[in-house]
Amino acid sequence: MLNGNTQVSAESWPGDPQGYGPVLAGNSVRGSLSCSGNNLAATDFGAVNDVTGSVTGQCSEL
Repeated sequence: MLNGNTQVSAESWPGDPQGYGPVLAGNSVRGSLSCSGNNLAATDFGAVNDVTGSVTGQCSEL
């Protein structure tokens, strides 16, 4: 579960000027994954996650 995280500020990240939210990349999750209330949605930067259960909320696109 990834809930209530804040983004990395643009000042500390040279990439996207809006920064980015929590990173969940290239993981194997045994069970369900739910994300909500994050200031910018979680991202996987293209490294697909393997989740055996349901994926809901802001993580539904991962």
